[in-house]
Amino acid sequence: MHSRKRNQRGLATWAKWLIGVVAVVMVLGIGIFVVLGLFAYNAVKDATNPEKARELAATMVTIKEPLPERYEFKVGMNIMETVKFVTIEDSTDKYSYSFVDMMQQPGEKVTAEELVEQLAQKGVPSSSGSSAKIEVQEKSSMPVAGVDMPYVMGITENKGQEVPALMGVIIPNEKNVLMLIVLCPPESKTVDVEKAKQFFSCITAFK
Repeated sequence: MHSRKRNQRGLATWAKWLIGVVAVVMVLGIGIFVVLGLFAYNAVKDATNPEKARELAATMVTIKEPLPERYEFKVGMNIMETVKFVTIEDSTDKYSYSFVDMMQQPGEKVTAEELVEQLAQKGVPSSSGSSAKIEVQEKSSMPVAGVDMPYVMGITENKGQEVPALMGVIIPNEKNVLMLIVLCPPESKTVDVEKAKQFFSCITAFK
């Protein structure tokens, strides 16, 4: 009953914000130089500091140390302690892995499954302001750090390019929701799930 009512009135406000942040992460995930085109240098010099990105990631997840050298911290932003995101890039194949953490609002609870379903049905806001639909290739779940993570995988669009993406959702506690996003180089046809699992195996816990 509660799920049906929520579907009728739409997602909680914070959840809509979270999905909107995905659009920013997708732009960042295509290439780090895009970041410098979006913001003045002074605004991003800390955001593109690998050590600061590593420190920010540590507030969201516990990652095995040492992390294999091919995984490079590229971007980390903390927006008024409300939204945090970090992007890590695999230098060998240009896959990018992002964590997006957002606070839930009291009384506006949404499950991980509901967020994934919203992404699958309505897509992701694009940089032009419209919604970029996802050509769904797979909707399933996988274990990450001992937690079952529902995800949707498919082809979405960013700045006129088709981008293979995998987007999963974890609810690590009563206050936060965490999205794990895998983006491939545009020339790829689909996300290699085994590569994604290899990176996810480096995560040992959620904060």
